[in-house]
Amino acid sequence: MVKYGEPGVYASFGENKEKFYGFMKGFGMDFEKLEGKSLFRFLSLPTMLEAGIGGIFAEILETVDAISARRLVIDPFTALSQGFKSEAEARVFLPLLLLSYI
Repeated sequence: MVKYGEPGVYASFGENKEKFYGFMKGFGMDFEKLEGKSLFRFLSLPTMLEAGIGGIFAEILETVDAISARRLVIDPFTALSQGFKSEAEARVFLPLLLLSYI
């Protein structure tokens, strides 16, 4: 994001925004500044089961669209993948969904 000036989204299932920003400042990265320039958005998401996975995806993708993000981090990805009926379903669905935004 900083090096290339491209916007990005960090979707977290286990960390809140303030904790993340504070932790990253310890590494010399100012995500608040990037957010002020519309180059970054942090999403704090609840862990959901299968029934709520569509809403989580909608929120992530709406945020990606809103800032035309070129980078997306989902942390931890296992929290999201557990919302699918099976590992096979996640392996088929996720690449198709995410590739549709490239």
